[in-house]
Amino acid sequence: MKNILLVMILCCAAIFAVAAKDEPAAADKIRELEEQDKKLSAEMFKVRMELIKKDPALFKLHKQIIALHKELALKIDSKKEMRILLSKSADISKQIEELKAPAVREKSK
Repeated sequence: MKNILLVMILCCAAIFAVAAKDEPAAADKIRELEEQDKKLSAEMFKVRMELIKKDPALFKLHKQIIALHKELALKIDSKKEMRILLSKSADISKQIEELKAPAVREKSK
């Protein structure tokens, strides 16, 4: 029984050792794929915008969607709960800017 346990522990250690060797290669591959995905997403956005500009039907639909989105945002922002959150957000942004201002002045000296 002890021998079986020892063999299992050694097998697990060997597996972890092999996995540790593969980690840098896997991490590099992940970074490479993420970079490809980022570039592809940017290209897809560019093509979408070109298609919207070229196709009158898509352009019209896009304008309608944007108008509805603006209307929705205005209606949501007019609700009491959202006004409270927007006010808090503005306060936080103001505090951040106030804290950054002395740092900017110090850097310019």
